[in-house]
Amino acid sequence: ESAEVERLADEHPEIRQEIEANKHALLAYVLEFEQEPPADIRDKVLDKLDQLAAEDEEMNFSADDLDDTATIEREIAQIQQNPVRKLFPFKTYLIAASFVLLVVSVSANVYFYSKWNETRDDLRSALLDKQVMASKLRVKETKEAEMGEELALMKSPKVASVKLTAVKGKPECSAKIYWDTKSKFVYIDASDLPEPPKNKQYQLWYIDGENVVDAGVFDMGNKAGKLQKLKLVPNAQAFAVTLEKYGGVPKSAGDTYTFGKMANDEVSNQN
Repeated sequence: ESAEVERLADEHPEIRQEIEANKHALLAYVLEFEQEPPADIRDKVLDKLDQLAAEDEEMNFSADDLDDTATIEREIAQIQQNPVRKLFPFKTYLIAASFVLLVVSVSANVYFYSKWNETRDDLRSALLDKQVMASKLRVKETKEAEMGEELALMKSPKVASVKLTAVKGKPECSAKIYWDTKSKFVYIDASDLPEPPKNKQYQLWYIDGENVVDAGVFDMGNKAGKLQKLKLVPNAQAFAVTLEKYGGVPKSAGDTYTFGKMANDEVSNQN
């Protein structure tokens, strides 16, 4: 049976190649899982190898060579070295390639994470700028709307105006009254009045005949430059501003700062 296999191997190189491959694989397997065999079994195996070597002259091994343990060890060493020489570089390249891929992956992650943070910060900054601009725009639109309403009120033919000037003994100051003769509401521009002391507040009064009636208190500061809507004034011939305790009083008790009479034609137009 062995001779028949060798004959087929001589006729077909692919069979010879497969036999050699199986032999190398078997020896490599034995080396990996080798155990020291009993002496009698070892002798039987060596004797069998001697017998097979004598039958096969094509193997290029003499009987003396097969009996030579050193020759067998050299063959085994060669089989051991060949897979190592082939496999070790491949493992080395594989490890190196894996390391390179790891470095590239980490670098890419760091780069894109940094870019993502920059983009996120830029987006937050842009959103904040947008909110600030929107807030400023709303303030501007509100101011423009208020100014438009004030301008329309001052130009309305149904609104009577009177300037209140400082009374004798008081600092130079003034105020402007706008009285809507249709709605009967009164408005004041107090931008030219001095700031009142703490716990004090200006109060507007209207004079109808012999009656001095409360028309409301008003604020200073940022609101002084705007038209402030006060109380209803059914009928009036003059207006006065006094300085009272904060919150106002039902009857005037403080000093008068400004006073002004309405023109006769404006008074007549009230009726």
